[in-house]
Parts: sequence; C-alpha cells; structure tokens
Amino acid sequence: MKPDIKDIGAGLAISLFGLFFFLNSFRYGFGTSSRIGPGLFPLLVSALAILVGVIIIVPAFNRAGGPLPKVEWRAIAAVLAGVAAFAAGISYLGFVPAVFLCVCLCALGGKTIRPVQTVVLASLTTLAFWLLFVVGLELQIPAFGGAL
Repeated sequence: MKPDIKDIGAGLAISLFGLFFFLNSFRYGFGTSSRIGPGLFPLLVSALAILVGVIIIVPAFNRAGGPLPKVEWRAIAAVLAGVAAFAAGISYLGFVPAVFLCVCLCALGGKTIRPVQTVVLASLTTLAFWLLFVVGLELQIPAFGGAL
C-alpha cells in the first residue's frame, strides 16, 4: 500500500511553516505571565501548527492515497495576478478600486466565469472590506485615487 502523498505533503508544509515561525519567535521576548511579550503568541501558534502537521502526517502513512490532482495553473495565475494588481493598485487607484480589481482577477481562475456574479461578488466584497478596514478599523487608506 502506497502512503497518502497528498496528506504527507500538506502536513509537511504546515509543519515546516510552523517550524520556521517557531524558530523565529525566539528573536522576541516572551515576557512574564502577568505581562506577555511579543514572542509568546507566535511561539504558541507555530507549535500548534507543527502539532497539526504531525497529526496529519502520521495517519497518512497507514492509508492508501489517490492520484495527485492536476495543478490548476489558471487558478494560480489568476490569484497571483489579483494579489499583484491589489498591491500595485492600492497606491495609485485607492482601496476600493484595488479590492474590486483583485476580486475580479481572482475570479478569472474559476472554471465557469459569470460576469454578473463576478461583479456582484466584487462589489459586495469591496463594500465589506471598506466597511471593515476604512470605517470600522479607521485605517488611513484613501478610498479612491491614491497617489494620482
């Protein structure tokens, strides 16, 4: 019986990310029990991530795995393009157009693209993010027209 390679890979990735942050958390002070320092939270979360990764890996050796799924290059490219457009656009276009553009570009990664649903999703996501970050958290991000 071949082990479940997908779960082993996923558990290994989670554990490696956890190990990276676990080791880097020692750069910060842990504080005391009455005044917690900035390094304690990353230490605890990363230790939990390592544990979750191990919990995923161990049983994967005892069950048969299916074939590896085909890599969805279109979806990966669409998400990367959306994130890049947001990063580049927030400075020049402002928060609202950058979020809208990001969601629209990410939606191109789907197998069935419906323009009306994409515009509705992008509009509602933009409204929710604007309410959360600009109105609720009062971040000083220009809503429209950043550096232009």
